[in-house]
Amino acid sequence: MQQFGRRRALALAGAGLGTAVAGCLGSDRSSQPTDEPPTTDDLSGHVRPEDDPETVPPALSCDETDFERHPAGYDADELAWGDTTETDGTPQFALRVDQLAYDYGETATITLTNVSDEEQHTGTSDEYSIEVQTAAGWQDVRGTSSDRSVVYNDLGIVHPPGEAFEWTLELTKTGLVAEHPLEDRLRVCPDLPAGRYRFVFWALNVAVAFDLAR
Repeated sequence: MQQFGRRRALALAGAGLGTAVAGCLGSDRSSQPTDEPPTTDDLSGHVRPEDDPETVPPALSCDETDFERHPAGYDADELAWGDTTETDGTPQFALRVDQLAYDYGETATITLTNVSDEEQHTGTSDEYSIEVQTAAGWQDVRGTSSDRSVVYNDLGIVHPPGEAFEWTLELTKTGLVAEHPLEDRLRVCPDLPAGRYRFVFWALNVAVAFDLAR
């Protein structure tokens, strides 16, 4: 898998040491390229529930005084659900989640697939948001200490047609940060409430959503 890139940081309040990370999560893998790239109709999985969420929790509040929420690395005004296209409307990538509803402790599997007929580029697989829809809007459930910064190597990953990233996320307080390159500093606070969640892959400004029950 070809890589290229530059370094960038998403700084939280305060100054501190940054850790640069690169590459894909240990749980990520790329599928083998196929002779004919899949179409969105060929893909399994879902984009988001059609109905409104049954539960909308209050704004997230963490009792740790030095906790700062993870900043968003995407443009909310330009967010796409499930599919991305070229400027001429040609299909580019498809993001899917394997289920629309989970219980706390289950594992969500999310895949990104190049559905075009040529190579495409994205950032690394560790640059994403995991958010819950609250009374204050969408909020990332993760964060870190206010005296530390979140730093990523903004590498580019080349995807042949039919290839995909895959994320497996255990829907628990510790599971959502396990195996992330910044696992040593990221944490979830408070614990995951019941409600509607979305996974946003920054490089493509694309999201999928699902419900979590407790």
